[in-house]
Amino acid sequence: SSNTDYAVSFSFVYELAQPSILSYVPITLDTGGQLVVVEVASYDHLLDPAIYFGPDLVPQGDIRVLRGDLRSSLISFIVPRGAPGTRTVALEPIGCGRDGDQRVEFSFTLIDSTLPVLRAPVPTRSAFQSEAWITVYLDKFPSQTHLKGLSVNYTYDRSGAVEALAQGSDFVLATVPGTGSTSTASVSVRPPMASSAGRVTVFIVAAVEGGFEKAVSLSLELYDATAFRFVSVIPREFPTAVVANSVSRQLRPTATLLVANLPSVYASIWAAMDVTGEVADIV
Repeated sequence: SSNTDYAVSFSFVYELAQPSILSYVPITLDTGGQLVVVEVASYDHLLDPAIYFGPDLVPQGDIRVLRGDLRSSLISFIVPRGAPGTRTVALEPIGCGRDGDQRVEFSFTLIDSTLPVLRAPVPTRSAFQSEAWITVYLDKFPSQTHLKGLSVNYTYDRSGAVEALAQGSDFVLATVPGTGSTSTASVSVRPPMASSAGRVTVFIVAAVEGGFEKAVSLSLELYDATAFRFVSVIPREFPTAVVANSVSRQLRPTATLLVANLPSVYASIWAAMDVTGEVADIV
């Protein structure tokens, strides 16, 4: 028989491990339709997984358990195609319910590499009194084959008001890629209806096949063309000292200011430089 005089005891805690996401690759995809591999810790690999991509249930035929053990499991699934944006991906054993304690989640982002991009020269300013139309150049614009509609609107930053433009009278698709893939297009729009200086955001939205939209935006400053204003300074930067033959020499360079609408009658003109650290601002 054993001698209990030499017995020892200790506490032992048994816990039920909860599943957790260890990793997933890739972290983003272009419009979906490709494979994602997820590593999940403490997942019951003997149960078939159900995966929700946002509100949509991924078909079981698109899900595979690549490896399963008590430590971690590798599970792959094909991402459903959809519009660009971030979705919550939820993984759980089939039948556990959407609020079960075996459910794990992570965020996944769909991107669209075919979105139109602005091409130089990009308009940044326009006089609110001007009647000259503004032309915006766009690369990777949908071709005539894929383009199903086009809309343009202005959002006024100060008030938040949105002005929808009418095609033909307010904007025109000046050039559009022909049949085939995407290429460069130009959209001409009339100036915003404003009575004072401010800023607007121009949204250009191309509707394509499948109900998807490809949008691009740019910020446009509205200025008063009749006001006395600073336009530019030449040069933009210059040294204030040089070293020649080991001797430091101070410089007094000249800057040329270009201003618009200088009053014809004025008492005096002056300029000052506000120096902060190594930067000088003309005020």
